[in-house]
This record gives sequence, C-alpha cells and structure tokens, in this order.
Amino acid sequence: MRYIFIVFVLFFLSGCLSYSKNPLTKLDDQKIDTKLYGTWYYKDGGGEIGYVHIGLDRKSKQLKIVMTSLNEKGAISSNEFIGHTSVFEDSSYLNLKWVNPQPNQNGYMVQKYVLNDNMLDILFLNSKMIIKAIEDEQIHGTVDKSQRRPIITIQEDSEILKDYVIKRDKDLFLMPMHLLKLTITK
Repeated sequence: MRYIFIVFVLFFLSGCLSYSKNPLTKLDDQKIDTKLYGTWYYKDGGGEIGYVHIGLDRKSKQLKIVMTSLNEKGAISSNEFIGHTSVFEDSSYLNLKWVNPQPNQNGYMVQKYVLNDNMLDILFLNSKMIIKAIEDEQIHGTVDKSQRRPIITIQEDSEILKDYVIKRDKDLFLMPMHLLKLTITK
C-alpha cells in the first residue's frame, strides 16, 4: 500500500496530471455520490499511515477531500481538493480542483472511482493517452513540453469530454489507489 500512496502523491505533486478546463458534468447536473463520505485509509508495513477524508464542504456545498499522511519519521503532509462526482451507468468519476493550487495546477482533475463495500479504488487518467489524443486531434487541448514534465490541459466542453471518457474508460484510467473505509466500533 505504501507504494501505491507514494505514486498517488507523486502524481499530484509532479505535475504529470492532465487538467481539464471543464468537468465531465456541471456542478449541479447530478447529486453528489454520498457513498464516498467518510474516512478512508491505508497503512503500510513500513509505518506510513494515510487518511483520505471525504465529505461535504459547508461553504460551497461541493465534495471536499482532505488527504493526510504520516510517515515513519513523524512527518505529516496534507492536500485538499474540492469538486463533485459524475456517474454514468456503471462508471463513476471525480471532478476535482486543488483548494490551494500551485502554478500549472489549474482546472479539473478527472479521476475514476470504484466503490466495493468498504474499499474505494481511485484511478488516474493515463497522461500518455491524453497527450496522444491531443496530438492526434481526437480532443482539443494543449501539451506544453517546455517544462521538466509536460503540462497537459484538455480544452473540450463537458459533453465532448464525457463522450471521450466513457468510450475509452477501460483503457483511459490507470494505477488504482486502494483505500479501506475506517469504521469505528463502540
């Protein structure tokens, strides 16, 4: 689990994410998937513990995600995201924005999620596939390769982006991050 969480954090911090100008659905098109609400966690054999708190942001009425981790040396890191869910037939997605974005972290991150009882899998967009789709003009966007890592921006409207994602869902999402639901017994 530790390596999965490290990859998850590296994805977020490395700038290897694809950002979209638009979400898959507009904020008020669907209700938030409340089955996500709760505290999810992982604990690896090396002493690192990570928590992902998911709930409703009181101010914006959007989905809020707060990630925290504590490593074996006692160092804590945290990240916050806000957004909403999009659910189509058998597939569910997160449309997330950073609460405090760094340069080049603008727009929505689209991620797939799968809920199975007390397990939550979050899958990331395949950036290489998005770059190829932009270069082949399957979708509109930009790829700035002048940086150490490409800055990928999808510029499609929500409906076209949704159609593209749904048609390629099985190949478009990679590397699931597995989280377990924290349940407190009395």
